[in-house]
Amino acid sequence: MSARLTLLLISGIWLSSCATQSLPSNFVYETSLRTEQGFIGSANRKASAEALLSGGVVSDPNISLQAALPDAEVKVRRWGLVYLSKNWKRYQAVLDADITQGDEKTKCRMSAPESLEAAPTLAEMRAGEGVELQRLLSNLIMACAAQASPK
Repeated sequence: MSARLTLLLISGIWLSSCATQSLPSNFVYETSLRTEQGFIGSANRKASAEALLSGGVVSDPNISLQAALPDAEVKVRRWGLVYLSKNWKRYQAVLDADITQGDEKTKCRMSAPESLEAAPTLAEMRAGEGVELQRLLSNLIMACAAQASPK
C-alpha cells in the first residue's frame, strides 16, 4: 500500500470518528453496567448516551436556563445522569451550573431525586427516550433559576 493511500485511509478514519461525536462535552452518563465501564465499555457507554439524547426528549439545560434568565451569563459545566454510590441500580439527574448576573454569581450544584427510595432505575431513566431524565432535569433547572433569580 502506498504512503499516500495509507494517509488517506487514516485521514478518513479520523474524520469519520470526529463527525460521529454528537454528545455535548459537558454531558455526564455514568452507569453501573459492566458493559459500559472503563475503556473497553466506552463505546457502549457513548452509544447508549447518544441513543438517549437522539430521541429529542432530553435537551441541554443551558438553553432552558438562558431562557429563564435572559440577562444572565449561564455556564452549564455538567449535566446528565449518574448512578448512586449507595445503590448502583438507582440513578440521579445532575446539574452543575454557574450563573452570573452583574456582580452576583450563583453556583447551582444539584441532583434529583434526593432520596434513595425515589431514585429511578436506569431502565426508568431511559424509558420513553429519556422522559424521566428530562422531568428530573426540568425540576433542577427550575430550582436553579429560582436560586439565581434576583431577590
